[in-house]
Amino acid sequence: MPGKKWPFNQILRWFLFPALLAAPGAAQERDSGPLLSTGRPNPDAVAVVIGIAHYHNADMPMVEFADQDATDIEELLSHRFGFPSSRVYVRKDEFASLASLKPLIRQELATLVKPGKTDLFFYYSGHGVPNLDSHEAYLLPWDYDPRYRPDRDSAYSLKDLYEDLSRLNARTTTVVLDACFSGLSEGGTVLKDLSSAYVAVEMPEGALPSGLVITAGGANEVASWYRERQHGLLTFYLLRALQGEADPEGKGRVTVEGLRRYLQDKVSARAEQLHQRKQIPQVISSIGETRLVAHLANPPDLGSDSVDAPGFSANTTVQPAPAAPISLTAPNAEPRSPAGAGIRIDVATGLMWAIQETESNVTWKQAESYCSNFRGEGHSGWRLPTIAEMSQVRIGPVFNDLHVAGTFWSDTRDKSPNQAATSQPIGDWPIDLIRLAHAKASAGTWYFTMNFENGWQGSNISTDLSYSDVICVRSVHR
Repeated sequence: MPGKKWPFNQILRWFLFPALLAAPGAAQERDSGPLLSTGRPNPDAVAVVIGIAHYHNADMPMVEFADQDATDIEELLSHRFGFPSSRVYVRKDEFASLASLKPLIRQELATLVKPGKTDLFFYYSGHGVPNLDSHEAYLLPWDYDPRYRPDRDSAYSLKDLYEDLSRLNARTTTVVLDACFSGLSEGGTVLKDLSSAYVAVEMPEGALPSGLVITAGGANEVASWYRERQHGLLTFYLLRALQGEADPEGKGRVTVEGLRRYLQDKVSARAEQLHQRKQIPQVISSIGETRLVAHLANPPDLGSDSVDAPGFSANTTVQPAPAAPISLTAPNAEPRSPAGAGIRIDVATGLMWAIQETESNVTWKQAESYCSNFRGEGHSGWRLPTIAEMSQVRIGPVFNDLHVAGTFWSDTRDKSPNQAATSQPIGDWPIDLIRLAHAKASAGTWYFTMNFENGWQGSNISTDLSYSDVICVRSVHR
């Protein structure tokens, strides 16, 4: 109701407690393991990372650092916390339309989440707004039209999002919203008919068992930017918190309680210093206060978070060094596209490819580490391709001008190496010898490989030093 004065405590209750906290008894987690952990792969984990900096409608204010926020969250999950890069779904700008986001959450994730086993992480950096009539909170997709009030046909209500995520029945669900729901932003007013009078936001109820929700601020607060660090203020300190800074003992054990205290202390102080306004992040838990959010075997030294600290980035240590040095020589082929030498762009799939020659054979881990740290054309987000992606690009026109004859590691794991290895012979090797070789070493982790010259697909144990070339891929739109 326009002009109505809502008691602040009531507003805060609506915002803070989406009654994902059901009842005290509902806080019984399925197990007590950390939500995020270093030192081990997490093959069943899956994440959706959304960053919308530039909305389709020119009247929508820009969310200046949403792209960088999403990139660094993705790198934190895949490079430090063991999320498979192929299971971290990054959607930016035009790839975060409503028509793409809802099927991703409701259909694609349903095929990926293993009930009771998968750790699910959802991150959003962009605009949030209230519906001025219903007071419901909405996340705005890239194609939202600000001339109209948000509804289920034009935006993603938080109530629907929480219900959709809850139905997946993941082991744990973490939701991070670097957005506010006042209808205001650092770039200006989001809704055309929003007056300066504050509109209360009613947050959804009854969702997210085994869940943790982290929001940028309280109900009537603006999600601030940390311009000097090229991040949203919440995301900047969340990146640091999850790398161990939220553990006052410095042991890399970040609890829900410790995360809340760290974010509220750091963000509120910096918002006051930089913008002279109030911003208090909210950490809402149905998994208890002592549950570990993050466990780091070797917490990095991130340095100062001061505005004046030279050369600091929130994710300075997100990316580990390669397992072993790999010396690379640039390919001699001329590029087929505006991308740099050795880089190919597949317009049909929106993927960017890079083939690099190494001076010695590499293991799967060395190839994976090289792609993770590769910065071709100044871009991050490179990874090993799946075997399906390699099969598709091999028969297309992308490498027509370059004779590619090497065998390359993929990011697709072979769960039955003994059976897959017998599918066809290698040269003059009898199938029995192939089966025997695989059987002797099948206790390790195996990954599919592909020979680009003849298209043959095999698999090899990840510790084998077999191949002297590395092929990496990334989305053009990341």
